[in-house]
Amino acid sequence: METQRPVRRLDWREGDDGRIEVLRPKFGTGKVGRWISSRLQRPHIAIKLDETGSFVWKLCDGTHAVEEIAAALEKGAVETTRDIRPRLAVFLNRMARRGMIDWS
Repeated sequence: METQRPVRRLDWREGDDGRIEVLRPKFGTGKVGRWISSRLQRPHIAIKLDETGSFVWKLCDGTHAVEEIAAALEKGAVETTRDIRPRLAVFLNRMARRGMIDWS
């Protein structure tokens, strides 16, 4: 996993505070889901990330390996109380299972 490169699959926006809201389609990205969503005022569910999650999301651009993201987290001192690598692995795996990222 350390050499894999996560890539964002969903649209997102950055708030004034620098935190990310990932825009997940309510009815999926398939043909029927897109058709239903096109008739809604709010076709997305906004998933709000905290400071650490936002930092990681911005680095999920397909050019940074998991190891590089972990090193950036440690260097940026976003969280230094314990080893962040296991938590980063859990976070990335959850995002992958929910279709938010893919692996390149």
